Amino acid sequence: MPYGRADPRSAPHRKTGRLLHLVLPSGLAAMAALGCDEAAPGPDPGPAAPVGSALISWSFASASGDAVSCSAAGVGSVRVQLGGEPRTIVCGDTMSTRFEDLLPGRFPVVIERLSTSGAVVETHLNNIQVAGLEETTYTHVFSISNIGGSGVGTLEIRWFIDGDVPARGCAATGGVSIRAVILDGPADVPPFTAPCTEGSRTLEGIRQGNYRVQVTLLDLSEQPVGFPALENGVFVTQNMTETVSLDIVTQLPVAGQLLARWTLSSTGTEARCAGPPECTVEVSVRTDVSQSVSTTASAAVSRGAVFFEDLPVGRSPEGAGLRATYRLIERALGSQVLDTEIVRDIVLQPSRTGTVTVELAAPDGG
Repeated sequence: MPYGRADPRSAPHRKTGRLLHLVLPSGLAAMAALGCDEAAPGPDPGPAAPVGSALISWSFASASGDAVSCSAAGVGSVRVQLGGEPRTIVCGDTMSTRFEDLLPGRFPVVIERLSTSGAVVETHLNNIQVAGLEETTYTHVFSISNIGGSGVGTLEIRWFIDGDVPARGCAATGGVSIRAVILDGPADVPPFTAPCTEGSRTLEGIRQGNYRVQVTLLDLSEQPVGFPALENGVFVTQNMTETVSLDIVTQLPVAGQLLARWTLSSTGTEARCAGPPECTVEVSVRTDVSQSVSTTASAAVSRGAVFFEDLPVGRSPEGAGLRATYRLIERALGSQVLDTEIVRDIVLQPSRTGTVTVELAAPDGG
């Protein structure tokens, strides 16, 4: 899958200086000839900045607030990320993790609830403020709605081909049938094959809970055409019909486009970021599984958006979309990150410009 590049129109302008040849007096030239090793020592940098720590914990509860065990909640592990590499903690007696040696500042918190098979069932996002020489505590309670439930619901699966309806897309790509597989749920659901032009299939009597649905397009020889479409976190509710729409991509164009937009949440944030110097917003777009950097662009906060092109279209072979990370940066004194927001599972379609928008907020005070 190709990496993207940011539109040069969204990159900050840089001035290139001209190299000046200076003629030094003989005394200064002699001092310069001594080299860096004999230069006078610089000012004392002072003591290192005080560091803090953060204790992130979680629990599971029913809708009425009663505690729920890992087995009853169907949780295999919890993955936690605090600005750096994620940690995976097996669900059990320990429901917390500590991050140490953190510089004071604002950190994005990502807590993911994983099923026993390792699939992401639910993601919680927030921010915490870490202070020096202190421990910041943060707790999240996952609400579990289908504890030991045996209720059943209905799952309707719809599919499209390269963004088009099956009536046209199947013939255009040589697709004859589709193969649908329902994965990682609380109960086994038999896979099925259906004519491509059918466009949808309704499954009844599906035990409530979270599932993953994958649909593959097949040709006349039952060979895959294009890339399988995968949808995570499909939640079937008792006595309800859950509809999931999947787009099977068969041809990846050279350029997928994304317009990353932002707004400010309050007049206080607007005033703080008005400057001078004006705040900037940095947007990084990455693949959601490997977290490899695809492209990054930044612009003044008043601009309101940056534009990306040459991004991957559709989902990766692992079924992942893209992730956009926004950082609101103040440069009045050095560089301070005021807010971080993350948009996950962005799936770009052929011949379309995707758009995502977040609301950024600056903390009160300086």
